Amino acid sequence: MSKKPILIISCLIVLLVSLSFLLLSDTVPEADVPQELEVLCAAGLRRPVEEVARKYEAEYGVKINLNYGGSGQLYGTMKLRGGDLYIPADISYIDDAKKAGLVAESIPLSHLTAGIIVPKGNPKNIKTLADLQRDDVSLAIASETAAVGKFTHKVLRQAKLLDGISSGEVNKFPTVNEVAVQVKLRAADAGIVWDALMPQYKNCEFIRVAEFNVKRKTANVGVIRSTNNPTGALKFARYLTSKKGAEVFKKKGFDVVSENFAEWKERPKVVLYAGSMLRPAIQDQLKQFENREGCEVIVKYDGCGVLVSAMKSGETPGAFFSCDVSFMEQVQEKFHASVVVAANDIVILVPKGNPRNIQSLDDLVGQKLKLGIADQNKSALGKLTYQMLANQQLLENLIASGNIVTTVAKGDDLVNQMQTNALDVALLYRSNAMASSGIMKHCEIVGVEAGKAYAHQPFAIAKDSKNSRLLVRLGEFLTSEESKESFLKYGFYWEFDQSVSE
Repeated sequence: MSKKPILIISCLIVLLVSLSFLLLSDTVPEADVPQELEVLCAAGLRRPVEEVARKYEAEYGVKINLNYGGSGQLYGTMKLRGGDLYIPADISYIDDAKKAGLVAESIPLSHLTAGIIVPKGNPKNIKTLADLQRDDVSLAIASETAAVGKFTHKVLRQAKLLDGISSGEVNKFPTVNEVAVQVKLRAADAGIVWDALMPQYKNCEFIRVAEFNVKRKTANVGVIRSTNNPTGALKFARYLTSKKGAEVFKKKGFDVVSENFAEWKERPKVVLYAGSMLRPAIQDQLKQFENREGCEVIVKYDGCGVLVSAMKSGETPGAFFSCDVSFMEQVQEKFHASVVVAANDIVILVPKGNPRNIQSLDDLVGQKLKLGIADQNKSALGKLTYQMLANQQLLENLIASGNIVTTVAKGDDLVNQMQTNALDVALLYRSNAMASSGIMKHCEIVGVEAGKAYAHQPFAIAKDSKNSRLLVRLGEFLTSEESKESFLKYGFYWEFDQSVSE
């Protein structure tokens, strides 16, 4: 045997081994994944965030670089040079950051209530905010670049106390921690801080006052939009706000936001029931959401009648994206309030050139043809189709004519039958037709008179979901501007009102 065939065989073996290694290895080399996260954290949240970060580092080998400061100061840092996560002590900073396009997702973390810190025994007998105006009281407060400082100035201004307090001995500091230290060292007689700081200051007391009690604040963790590692940032944000993180916050004396804390899962799974008509608009969006969040969305697409029957039999998904509000209403008791995202209208689908010259619903009765419609018990499409035909006083005549040759559970099935020439005409959603490039090559849409049959698609999260926060973010993702473009592309009408959700 010559050496040439042996050489060729050897090269092929090496090539096969190399290909096998690439196929079996992870899709992204470890070196390409950022192994550090930069977190901009309000100083008042330092102790619990620090402990959770170190636990996360030990568990996953990801370095968490924590930068502390006042919430407003950190906002400026984020605006100037970005970062991965932003954790201010007041949700108003997150709201502003979202409006400015600086923050994408956010997750509730902890409640914070402001109050007056005084030395043990309250030597100056301070009981109200008005007492802070007294000449014998030296006061420490945070500057307005800190969340507690911004809030303090606002409340004092509303109570018409700010001028009186400012005229006395007042010292301002960049962070809430520095305010507390001043009182601890008795460099000040009183200060205004968050209640969560008090476990650190055993030689001090906390005085609650009505003006602050009625305005409890919420700290959120926000994912900075410019992050180079959104999946890693969201993973740590989920860890921080899971039961693992909550245990640390509680231990440190923080009032955690206990809205169905999820058990920590590195790759959580949620179940979504969705009407099949929504599939073309949301399937790519769901993949993007999975990749960004590092989660798995298990989707069951079907006719809404079928999905509702399953839920009435005991099944409850994490969320339900219904084809129409009428089907959501049948199971609404299982879900939180729903929000209408989009709408879709029923159209007439005919072969290219419209050989039967069908111009309106009336033309479905006057000649012999094979008409396909959806089952009224299995889908919103079928229910709306029957209602539309009944309202037009065509249903009885159509049934009597024998023109209705098939009823199916989903509009997709009607598309398939039109594609195989099994039908002359079909009544389906506009999106059913527009989602199939193949069908639009040899079929065309005939519009039904405006307003005759519209379906409105609501989204809702199950009340007993163990991943409610993840599903809230899914809802936000499905109602984003990017998702809006996907819905419009497939013939839906956009109905989500952003102002209602804010």
